[in-house]
Amino acid sequence: MKPINYLLVVTLLYAICAASCSKFENYNTLDDDDDAPLDTSVVHTYPAPSGIELSDQYTVEVNGNPVDLYIGSVGEHKNNPEFYGGDYAFGNFDFSGSVTVSITTAKTLANLKIQPLSLGITPVVSGNTITFTLEKPAKISIEPDGKNEPLLLFANALEVDPPQPGDPNVVYFGPGIHNPPGNVLNINSNQTLYLAGGAVLRAGITIQGSNIRVAGRGLLDCNPWGHTAGPSGRYPLFVKSSADVEIEGITIWGAWGWSIPIGMSESVTVSNVKICGARVWNDDGIDICSSSDVTISDCFIRSDDDCIAIKGFTWGGANRDVSDITIKDCTLWCDRARAILIGHESRAAFMENITLENIDIIHYGFSPIVVEPINEMTIRNVEFDDIRLNGEGQTNEFIRVRTTANIYANNTVNGHVNSISFNAVNLTNNGGAKITVHGSAGHVIDDVVFNDVMRNGTFLNISSSGVSVNGYVTNISFTP
Repeated sequence: MKPINYLLVVTLLYAICAASCSKFENYNTLDDDDDAPLDTSVVHTYPAPSGIELSDQYTVEVNGNPVDLYIGSVGEHKNNPEFYGGDYAFGNFDFSGSVTVSITTAKTLANLKIQPLSLGITPVVSGNTITFTLEKPAKISIEPDGKNEPLLLFANALEVDPPQPGDPNVVYFGPGIHNPPGNVLNINSNQTLYLAGGAVLRAGITIQGSNIRVAGRGLLDCNPWGHTAGPSGRYPLFVKSSADVEIEGITIWGAWGWSIPIGMSESVTVSNVKICGARVWNDDGIDICSSSDVTISDCFIRSDDDCIAIKGFTWGGANRDVSDITIKDCTLWCDRARAILIGHESRAAFMENITLENIDIIHYGFSPIVVEPINEMTIRNVEFDDIRLNGEGQTNEFIRVRTTANIYANNTVNGHVNSISFNAVNLTNNGGAKITVHGSAGHVIDDVVFNDVMRNGTFLNISSSGVSVNGYVTNISFTP
């Protein structure tokens, strides 16, 4: 018997292992310096399915791994560049550790801005290539020319224990384009809908029940359908009369109506969801309607209509109040309407205990923060904390608190506001944007706090230019 050549065996095993590693992962190990720290960075990218038209505006690599870029359409608004800036590119990847992102484009980079500025990304620009390092997940808008044809890049954390195909309680879609029967999915109690990275699902989804999860790195593609004309009705992903629902990780692409309405539900979390809209009118990002105990976190929303709206709206059912809402760690881009709207379309008696914190509003159309109760509804106990706004929008107002009536109720009766605070709100790039606090007869706004609210580096007070407070407001304060 010939002696075993152990060196040959080890070499062959190493070659087999290297060949079996996914081309969409990048594992870095020790270099020749035995004292160098171990680099454990991992990158997962997800090739787009065949048949999807990809953007040619940018080329992206992460640690040398290519990232496919989809096209976000502004649809009917292409002839209105003042608001919309043309089609854009977007893409996802997952990673851990420290990674290098390289972006190449034919666009001029002299006026490059990477938003939100709170990420603190300082790129290296060489010719037509942008390079920077990431050490934690981020949702990034790379803007060579402001709103005009940017790149939205979503750097996700690695998935943990994703569902597996074959589980009887999992509706699983792997890589590829999927058209379920009738392009409609109904997800009920104790089910999980999973869109794997590289999956493109063309469907309308209704969630109704309890203990339901939607997850993955795939896309819900709404582009085949026109304004409010999707296969499931007006809404691409409707959470209806449900409890204990989690939506995590997916991307909603080109919604035909309100992207994610959450109606008459409780204990709902939406996290790390990317909404790439502005294709049609009325494509709100997330609408929280007559629901309680809802948390929206770590989401990116670009929409034509309101990014996040909170409403006392029940689709004709019995009135339900709104309470215990938390919206945090999100980045918002609203092309035409409001980034944050509380009120309107409301028949509830009250909305209360609403917290919005650590939010970047990188572009907006109308007033980006609006609180307007109608129809005798009371909005109370609302806190805005650590809100950063880039003021390159189309309006000259950035906070509006007003009791009003409008077409969404009976058009004659105002609402009420009691106890609302704005803390560490900072607007840049707009020195003249206004703050409006207006109550009305019989509908006084009471207990309003502005603490560390800045406009272009200057703290505002009740006497500042552009601050308008009428005679139906009591107990209002500005500090410092």
